[in-house]
Parts: sequence; C-alpha cells; structure tokens
Amino acid sequence: MKYLFVKLRRDMTKMWTQFFCVFMMALLSVMIYSGMEGVWHGLNEVTEKYYKETNLADAWVYGKGITEDMLDDIKNIDGVKDASLSMDLTVNLEDDKDSPDVKLMTLENENLMKPKNMGGEDYDVNSKGIWLDKTFANERNIKVGDKITLNYGQAKKEFEVKGLILDSEFIYYTGSITETIPNNSLHGYGVINEEEAKDFYKTLVYNEMRISTENNADMDKIQSEVEDILGDSYYSFSVRDDISAVSQITKESQQMQNMAQLFSFVFILLALLTMYTTMSRLVNNQIGIIGTMKALGITNNQIRLHYAMYGFLIALVGGFCGSILGKMVVSKAVMKVKKTTLILPEWRVSLSSVTYMIILGIALICTLAAIIAANKCLKGMPAQIMRGNIPKKIKVKENGKSFTDKFPFEWRWIFRDISRNKVRFVMGVIGVAGSMMLMMAGLGIKNSINYSNEYVYSTEYSYKYKAVLSNNDQAVVDEIENDLDKYQLVSEKSLELYNDDIKKTGVITVLDKGDYVHFENMNGEKINLPKEGAVISHKIADTLGVSTGDEIDIRVAGINETLKVKIKEITKTPTPQGLYMSKEAWEDLNQDFLVTSVLIGSKDDYNTLDDKEYIKEITSINKQIENMDKMAKSVMTVIALLIVASVLLSSVILYNLGMLNFVERSREYATMKVMGFKQKEIRSLSLRDCLITTSLGWIIGIPIGFAFLNAYINTVSFNTFEWIATLYPVSFIIVSVVVIVCSLLVSLFISYKVKNINMVEALKSVE
Repeated sequence: MKYLFVKLRRDMTKMWTQFFCVFMMALLSVMIYSGMEGVWHGLNEVTEKYYKETNLADAWVYGKGITEDMLDDIKNIDGVKDASLSMDLTVNLEDDKDSPDVKLMTLENENLMKPKNMGGEDYDVNSKGIWLDKTFANERNIKVGDKITLNYGQAKKEFEVKGLILDSEFIYYTGSITETIPNNSLHGYGVINEEEAKDFYKTLVYNEMRISTENNADMDKIQSEVEDILGDSYYSFSVRDDISAVSQITKESQQMQNMAQLFSFVFILLALLTMYTTMSRLVNNQIGIIGTMKALGITNNQIRLHYAMYGFLIALVGGFCGSILGKMVVSKAVMKVKKTTLILPEWRVSLSSVTYMIILGIALICTLAAIIAANKCLKGMPAQIMRGNIPKKIKVKENGKSFTDKFPFEWRWIFRDISRNKVRFVMGVIGVAGSMMLMMAGLGIKNSINYSNEYVYSTEYSYKYKAVLSNNDQAVVDEIENDLDKYQLVSEKSLELYNDDIKKTGVITVLDKGDYVHFENMNGEKINLPKEGAVISHKIADTLGVSTGDEIDIRVAGINETLKVKIKEITKTPTPQGLYMSKEAWEDLNQDFLVTSVLIGSKDDYNTLDDKEYIKEITSINKQIENMDKMAKSVMTVIALLIVASVLLSSVILYNLGMLNFVERSREYATMKVMGFKQKEIRSLSLRDCLITTSLGWIIGIPIGFAFLNAYINTVSFNTFEWIATLYPVSFIIVSVVVIVCSLLVSLFISYKVKNINMVEALKSVE
C-alpha cells in the first residue's frame, strides 16, 4: 500500500495543474460562502445576545396622552407579559456650529429597555442627569461628566452626562426621514428619568409604550385590543420587524444570506460538476496503469482507495483553505463596510456547521467521482484493461457517407471528436455558459444598483432641496406659499397595508400640485396621480398580491381608522415602497392634508427657508445621492468579491477543461505531427474546436444569465427598496470578451503544449 502513496505523490507532482485546478475550485467555492456566512451568522449571534442584554421589547405602541389606566388594561391582554410607558421627544443639542438632535426618552424601569453601559455610571432611575448615545457623544467629543444643554421649543435645560450607552433599539438609527443612512454626528439618543423630564418639559405626557409578549402570541389580536383600549389616543403599533433597528439588520443579514446562498449554490454546483468530470477523466486516463496494478496483484479495494484519495485530499484541503481565507479576506472586507451603518457593542465572525458540511460534501463528491471511474476501469481481465480506452466507432449511413463529408478535413475531425467525446464537449459548453451566467449576475447587480439609484434621483425626483417641517400649522403653509416661487408640498407618513391576511408596512406619500415627483408604470410610460384612488409601488403590490382595480385596506400613523383605497396604477418606483396619492384623492377620503416637507428647486428658495424656525432640516438631492451611494457601498463590496471570484472560477474551469482535453488528445496530436501536420494546422484545429464550444456556451449562457440576474435581484432587494434588474451593454460586452478571451488563451496555451509533446510516451502501445 505504501507504494500506492508514492504513486499518489508522483501523480500529484506530474499532473499538478489538474489537481491545482480542483483545489482552486474547492477553495473559491467555500471562500465566498464561508466569508459571507461568517458575517451574517456572526451578526445574528451578536444581535440575539444584544437583544437579551438590553431587554428589547416585542412591540411598540405610539399614541398621545397614554395613561396609567390604559397601561394596566393592556397588561391584562392575553399574551402580554409586561408593558411600560415612556415620553419620547426629539430635542436639540445647543451647539454653535450646527443643531444636532437627540431622541430623548424617559426610562422609569429597565424591564423593557436596559441600555448597555459603554462608559461612566450604570443607569439609575433615581439619579439625575442624562445617559447619552456613545456614538453620538464620540462624534460630538462629549465625555462622561460633561454638561450639555438641550432645547425643546422655548424649554431649555442643562444635563450632566452620567454615562455613555448603546441600545438595541438604535442599531440602525437615521433620526430623520431625509436621511437614508445614519448620520451619528447629527442624530443621537439619550435617556433620563421622569423627574428630569418634568423639570425639562414642565409636564409628562406618555406617547410611547413598550410591550413584551408570550411566545407565539397573536400580535394581530393584541394590536386590535390595544387600539380598542387607547381609542383616540392610538397612533400606530409596531412589532420588532417593523422598527428600523431590527428590520435593517435583519434585512442586511438576510440579504447577505440570500446573496451567498443563491450565488454560492450556482458557484458550487458549477465547480462540483467540473470537479466530478475532472476526477473521472483523471482516473480514466490511467486505465492502462490500473490494468498494470491489477496484474501485479494489487486488490480492487486498494486501487479504489488509492483513487479515492485523489478526490478526497485535494477537495478537503481546498475547502478548509477556502474557509480560512473566507474569514480572513471576505468577512473582514464585508464587515468593515457594515460597521459604517450598523452600531453594535461587538463584532464577531462566526461560521455555522453548514460551511463544514459543504466542505465535506465537496470532498465526498470528488471522492465518489474517482471511485466510480475506478470501478469502470476495474471491469475485465488485467490484459483487457491494459489495452486502454478504445475509441468509439462512429455510425455512418448505409451508403457509407456522413453529413460531415462535405466539410473540410478540420471540421470533420472536430465533429468526429465531439461525437466520440460528448461528455467532454458538453462540459466545455457548460463551463462557458456557467462563466457567462456568473459574470453577468455579478456585473448585472452592480449595474442594477447604479441604475436604480440614478432612476430615483434623475427620473423619479427632480427637486434640488427637500425641507422637513417641524410645524405644519396652516399659518406656516400659508407663509411657505407666499414666500416661495416654485415648490411642491408633501405629506409622508408610515403606513400599514392589508389584503386579506397579508400585511405590509410602507410609506404613504401625498402630493400637492407640483412637478418635482414623477411616476412611470412597469412599461416605462409616464403616469399621473389620479384624483381618486392611489398608485402603488410594484414590490408592495407584488407582496400583497394586488393589481390595478383592486381595493386594499390601509392604516396610516396618527389616524385611528381603517381606510379603503382603490389601486389605479402600479409604478416601478424603487423607493419609498408604499402608496402615492394626490392631495385631491387624499381629501376625498375625508382626511386633512398635513404637510410634512416641501420640495424646492432653486438656491433662492433654499435661502428663503434656511433660517425659518418651522424648518427642522433641509437636505439637498446631492446629499441624498451621496447617502444612497454609501448605502450601496455595503452591497458593492460583496458584489466586487463575487465578480472577482466569478472571473477566477471561470478561468480555472476553462483552463482545467482545456488541460484535460489536451491530455486526452495527446495521442491524436502526436499522430498528426508524425503524419506531417504543421504546428499552425494543429493550432487551427484547436481554435476551431474552441470556437464551437465557446460560441454554443456563449449563446446558451445569455438567456440563462439574464434569468439568473432577475432571480438574483428579486432575492437580494431590500423590502424598502426595489432594484431594477439591469445589465448595461458595455457590461455585457466585457463579460463576453472575458469569457471568449479566456477560452482562446486556453486554446492557444494547449496548442503551444503540443509543440513540446513527448512523442514516444504519447504513441506507445501496451501491445
């Protein structure tokens, strides 16, 4: 048996290129999956621990004037474990440079919110002072013991910073409807006790309630009973998945998981198919050696074990190296970007058992391929086996003519070779088609993100600035209308949409007259907001299963009744996902049009509003584009890794298949040289063969690539943002050129190797 291990070592040295290709395919396949899984699995572990440490609630109720009696009644609802009240207002930090805001919350007990201490004292309900968001404090250079002044309208109070905190309700906190990503220098949060709140506001009015529930509690039933108890005080009800802190990290984790699983599934499948074929052909090419070993008395099981080691060792080592590189390279690259938007007390890379099962699966499949090939070679007597593989005969018509007879010799040789080696030809086509598919998906996602962002801020929106109001009294609206030349008034509120048993959250956008927001249907045709009914975004419509003409029920934040709305059009608007209505259609539902923001198109109008007291903030569309680019960067990092991995895997697969083809054809190439064929004629044969394989693979890969891109986009899109599947022509050309050039380079490399072929070894016969 020891001699078989010597042979194994020699085989790996002699055929190192084929073995190295198998190693690289295993490495790349596992590296991408393990790198992505390391981030999402680590995020899931850290956040679950974080939720428990900070006593994260299961549901939040928002209203106005919630009383202790209401609290007691809600605690008695079936399925409710506990509930607590809080006064939650956004105040401003007094600062000479700008006007940052702080979401200030009262905290009377830590049953449903227990901020994690990141410096200073632990929170004490009986202690005066403020416990401030650590990230915000670091950005503002605020330290424990410093005194800060907060303003709320005419009220002003100085607080001592007693401690720095982080809380799981604010893992992802933007603090403003104009911000698409967190801006920790302008938006933070803090907690104080109720005595401090009374001293600051001169009153204490609860507007938020946190609820914890039993496992498997009926949240819809609890929401219904909460609405009944609160009556006119009720605004909205949100579960964990609805709040941005939980939903965003869940979306990003799920997005990474979807991207890794779908892409890696195809990635691994293509690699496995190639590895299986590689191992089979490597063993088949040693059929003469197998016959010799059998003649020398080596048992069948020993031969099987020997060739099983071919597949098992290389694939196993490649897989484990891939898992290590995945954690070191991919995970760190993705995590570095995630840290710019998500705030966690710790970060961890963690792999689940799935990665190791994939490694074992790859190794077993390669081992199985080698054993099956060995079994086929072991059939028969040693003398028969030592004769090697006898070429298959080609069937010809009875008159002795074939359909290829009219072709030149080069093409007849190629067609004959394909007919004898169908598996080899099919694998070549699959390799090219798979390469096209993976690279089209990689570049297509990048194109889709860029196109969707460009669509939002060039086609959908044409304003220059968006001003958010802190006061929407009619007097304020009148002043805006008198002061501005060209503008559009907007009302935006959170929304719940219902269709039978399906519930979806989103945003309702009500627009007054103006020309700063534009809509297109799914065919790209311009549509106007109707005077009755609403326009719904495509992703929401698809989730709810509704189409034009259907009616749905909606609940709007701050409105204590269910409204019925008819869908007039479906728009491909990527964001925000929800409903769009005209002011006339909204007022037709007997609702007041309460302005929340103003869209303006000139610098003069910006200057007019900039110093107004009723303006909470103004952001430019350029700033929003910059924020979207930053948000897309987290995805782009992953996409860049996928593109690089796709190119590497495609190159390895094409090179490996080419090398195997050369090994199998070495006798034929040597025969041609003996018969007087020149090097350029053999190169011509190789290039023609490459042309057929590449052309067919390229043609098949195009529709498969577009189908995979569409499926991939649907899988990885956020719930709040729908990417539009797009592949720019230049990207398609790049993919095609890369695949074709890789195939040609492999073909030229093989023709070069023909030059140095060992004629004696290639032509020798066992007879």
